[in-house]
Amino acid sequence: MTFEQMNKWTQRFNQIKGASQKLKNKRLGNMLNDLVLAHGPNDFHARQMYLAVMDEMEV
Repeated sequence: MTFEQMNKWTQRFNQIKGASQKLKNKRLGNMLNDLVLAHGPNDFHARQMYLAVMDEMEV
């Protein structure tokens, strides 16, 4: 994952965190799916973002 890609994922994550709580978990779930499809399970930085999203979802 490049710095630019990580920056875009971070911006998306922060936007979701600051948005309506009503759709927050659904949007975070969609982000997880997109993250896995885009980078797979072996990318260290993608995995760190994945874990941060999971923490935010309180799963």
